[in-house]
Amino acid sequence: MPKVIPEYREEAKKKIISAGFEMMSQKGYCATTLDDIAGHVGVSKTTLYLYFSNKEDLVIEIIRSVHADIENQAIEFFKTEPVLDAYIHVLDLLMGKDLNRIGFTHDILALSARNPTIRTIHQEHMNKIIEKAALGIMCLQKRGEARTNADPRTMALALVSLMSGLSSLALKGIEPEEIRQRFYETGNIILGISDINRDQ
Repeated sequence: MPKVIPEYREEAKKKIISAGFEMMSQKGYCATTLDDIAGHVGVSKTTLYLYFSNKEDLVIEIIRSVHADIENQAIEFFKTEPVLDAYIHVLDLLMGKDLNRIGFTHDILALSARNPTIRTIHQEHMNKIIEKAALGIMCLQKRGEARTNADPRTMALALVSLMSGLSSLALKGIEPEEIRQRFYETGNIILGISDINRDQ
């Protein structure tokens, strides 16, 4: 762990955020203590307080970091992949390599019911995601690659809701491969891709 001096401050903060995310994903938000995180990073709890006043402040920064990471990766997917393949890659990010990622997401969503700051962060993130998805769908419509008889925002909300709901099914024992397949099939229906291909 770097010394707490200005040029290392941001690097140290990122390490704490990363450790907090890892520990909370493994143990859950409620079961994770600042002592756990400090031990994982290899610093004292007092050092954590130089960066975060409490666990809730830390989780707010973790949420912002996770959102930014997903958004940045999604941008790259949508630049290079067909639209539904890009959505599948984002779905894989949401599901993670194990159930811990989804469990963490559910812990944080539960917190947003009681914490207005966390709720606002989620609202801003979702509004941004839905707006970008709707703009992408408008582009598909203009190119004749998506149905034009439905509102782009409605389709964006449907795709984002589908992704959110299906990713949660992994916690209930549905295999990731089936989740991907069902998203792909339903995404085709929402966007009308099958109908467009059939009409050509």
